[in-house]
Amino acid sequence: MPEPNYSLSELNRNIRSCLEHGLPGQYWVRAETSEVRINPSGHCYLELIEKGPDNNLVARIKATIWAYEYHSMNAEFFKTTGLRFDSGMSVMVLVKVTFHELFGMSLNIKDIDPSYNLGEMARLRQACIDRLKREGLMDLNKHQALPVPLRRIAIISSPTAAGYQDFMQHLCFNPYGVKVYMALYMATMQGKETTPSVVSALDRIAKHETSFDAIVIIRGGGAVAELQAFDDYTLAAAVARTRLPVFTGIGHDRDVSVTDMVAFKSFKTPTAVADYIVESLAGLLGEMETQWNRLLNATHLLLAAREERLQRMQYRIPLAARRLIEKEKRQQQNNIHRLNMGTQEALNRKKHLLNVVAIQLPQAAHRSLDKRHERLRSSIERLPLLTERIMKGKQEKLAMQEQAVKLLNPKRIMQRGFSVVRADGHAVTQAENLHPGMQLTISFASGMASSSVIEVYSEKK
Repeated sequence: MPEPNYSLSELNRNIRSCLEHGLPGQYWVRAETSEVRINPSGHCYLELIEKGPDNNLVARIKATIWAYEYHSMNAEFFKTTGLRFDSGMSVMVLVKVTFHELFGMSLNIKDIDPSYNLGEMARLRQACIDRLKREGLMDLNKHQALPVPLRRIAIISSPTAAGYQDFMQHLCFNPYGVKVYMALYMATMQGKETTPSVVSALDRIAKHETSFDAIVIIRGGGAVAELQAFDDYTLAAAVARTRLPVFTGIGHDRDVSVTDMVAFKSFKTPTAVADYIVESLAGLLGEMETQWNRLLNATHLLLAAREERLQRMQYRIPLAARRLIEKEKRQQQNNIHRLNMGTQEALNRKKHLLNVVAIQLPQAAHRSLDKRHERLRSSIERLPLLTERIMKGKQEKLAMQEQAVKLLNPKRIMQRGFSVVRADGHAVTQAENLHPGMQLTISFASGMASSSVIEVYSEKK
């Protein structure tokens, strides 16, 4: 008998029948959403995937949510979690296994359990907190020194956020009239771009950190899920490592985000941040005003005491001046008397010294002349000997020079074999000055000879 065979449609119908009988009910499935897209007709098409420990894909299947179920399901999911149903979400969904002869097997999603997402968000938040504690980042920013006064603020926010507008209103139009320098570093404050956008703003501020006293991160209120980015480890760690104090006013009354926990100081709303900055400056101004008033009072008291003392001194000065003048007069008279006495004594000493010198001077002069005569006599006695020695040296030098002159006599040189060549009465010293046919006269130590130039040889240097 030939083996049984089926057409493709028959086989697919059999598969469909097996699945409908084998998996007839609905099942809760944990998976991650991928490639979520909404058809113009309102149907939602997506894939459900599962990843292993190494983030590798271990399972995948197509899924659908029909339009009549999708809108109510998505609205309920958003109402509970604050999240839009989208790709990359961990979900718990109620599915029915379906198989179509043309489109193959897929899962039809009948319901979504929002509590699973809330639990997953809480788990990730706690994991982030535990990691920050392990790495010592939880209180790192709280140890930064807060400058006083707090007047230069770097703001991270969206310029269109309502919280930013309220913050600026409270800061710029405060009842105390304090002024604050502010610079806005724009960032996305909700959605998937929140973390990279805020971290990028922190990096930009770090390049100019000496220009600021603190950083303020603010946004408006919102659902819990919209604040999920502020529970992200990357964002919280970046805030913790910032070398400026960070204030947060994320704008949620009920929950404290992880970013709030690691910040230097957190506030419920952006306006609370503005009020804190204004009140700290106002308090400082109040303290300065108090100190100024104390200084004025102390100055007035000191001036009054000085004026009273000055009046007392005004009466004492004339009497003290007269006493001082009389004392100075007596001192001058004493000085004049001592000066006269000292001058007379000095003159007497000088006169006595002159008399002594007048007596000793002739004797000293005779002694000096005798010494000079003795030296002169000794010099005269040595003079012939010195003269003879000098004359002998000069004669020896003259004899040596005479010998040198004799040795340099041209006749002596010519006797050693040298001769003098002349042309036109002039001595010839270089061969370049000669040319063939020139008549030459050659002088020897004894006698002369005539010659004619036949050929000239010249040595090149």
